[in-house]
Amino acid sequence: MASARNTDFTLLDYSEEVNMIPRVWTLIDSMNMFDPMNIESTVAQVERIQEISSLIAARARGGERNYTGSENAQTVNFNVPFFPCDRGITAQDIQNFRKYGEGNAPKTLQDQVTRVMERCRRNQALTKERVMVEAIKGASYLGTGGVGTLYNYYTSFGETQATADVDFTSSDDPSATIETNARLPIATAAQDEAGGYEVVALCGTQWFSAFIAHSKVREAYSQYSSQQELLRERQGGNSIYREFTHKNVRYIEYPDNASVPMGEAYIFPMGIAEMFRIYYGPADDAMMPNEIGQELYLWYKEDQFNRQYKVESESSMLAVNTRPELVYKSTGTF
Repeated sequence: MASARNTDFTLLDYSEEVNMIPRVWTLIDSMNMFDPMNIESTVAQVERIQEISSLIAARARGGERNYTGSENAQTVNFNVPFFPCDRGITAQDIQNFRKYGEGNAPKTLQDQVTRVMERCRRNQALTKERVMVEAIKGASYLGTGGVGTLYNYYTSFGETQATADVDFTSSDDPSATIETNARLPIATAAQDEAGGYEVVALCGTQWFSAFIAHSKVREAYSQYSSQQELLRERQGGNSIYREFTHKNVRYIEYPDNASVPMGEAYIFPMGIAEMFRIYYGPADDAMMPNEIGQELYLWYKEDQFNRQYKVESESSMLAVNTRPELVYKSTGTF
């Protein structure tokens, strides 16, 4: 006698539970540089404000008075890119496989669903990292062959990218070049009169290696012991991101050459309010229009009648650099 199978269509929304899936550790995300902006639209309305400060001149009592100027403000609209990532599950993904971490237990549909969800989470985290790195460099990110509008934030905000190139073949101290051509100009151009903020250099592998190998940099640490032993220890310990702080600039090697080219570095300040923002738009679902967007949506769909099983994920995100003029590009000569 034939057996009947429940043919109900099942949709499970794991968007709230996605935080139970372990996050992928990425450098820029862990630095908490980008302020999250959860919006109800697929268009991000970005307000850019530059405070203007000036000194006050003394006046005669009862005479002419001083007036403060206004901040420079502008609003620009950007379309928020949409990043879906799905995976259908078939019997071939499960049949004859063993459960992960167990030698004898057979793999189940739920095991494969969990595995796919974890992979979608990793893919989203890596994409978010690239989105933020590109924003630091002054552009939005769509990915290879991506659909949407690619923005150049220098053009959008009417700014020009400043440079602080370094000739590593010269005997001149490269840190002095960065101090003169990047760190001090950043403090001047920021116009926020802050008492201080951290200056970071996100470096390509060749640029970073040339910097710490330069004779003037090594000479500064050759006569005494310190936490930064250039001659004896690997900078950053076991981390894949080598790191080195020198003369109040934090140099971080970024090993992904597709994100940061080998011979380049990008110097920028950390601590300026809302300089870096990341916008999250709503889901692409007719049942969820105009709702506050979140970082990642995740669903599991099951159609037993058609024997179809699928994990769907999506993220709508746009990272914006509202002060691109404060990011200095450094190209090395080797």
